[in-house]
Amino acid sequence: MNRTGAHLHVSLEGAIGENTPMFTLPMENTQELTLDLGKVTYINSIGVRQWILWTLKIPPDCAVKMVNCPFVFSSQASMVVGFMTKNMTMESLWLPYACENCKFEDSYLAKRGTDYEYPSAGQPSRVSIPEQKTCPKCKTDNLETDFLRDKVFKFLNLARL
Repeated sequence: MNRTGAHLHVSLEGAIGENTPMFTLPMENTQELTLDLGKVTYINSIGVRQWILWTLKIPPDCAVKMVNCPFVFSSQASMVVGFMTKNMTMESLWLPYACENCKFEDSYLAKRGTDYEYPSAGQPSRVSIPEQKTCPKCKTDNLETDFLRDKVFKFLNLARL
């Protein structure tokens, strides 16, 4: 945890569950919170519940930016209404890719503004991630998305309801 004035930066590691220390963070006088979720391994059902309860404690004027979100996290954000609030944005997330040719698995860090965007100013959400890439192992163009795009990026619109 690192605090600079009204900005709080927190890096999470391991599982998000019942006893995740983040849920007890003092949020008073915090106007911007950056959560680095790059080392989160999973989130269990109790973690989802605790997460939603924690979001209710975030001051309404506090912007929450999440970076390096693991695929499991973005999946929960797309399935559970209330997981993300209007003041939360997922700034980057890891997406799984798999090669049909050699079975190599890889990840791609999708970034807000480049690969996707939330709806704003009457414009709909946008997703423009690469559907296929060159496999670094077998050098074919068979490295494909290993997820359902519309399902994973559903969070773009859920948080704005």
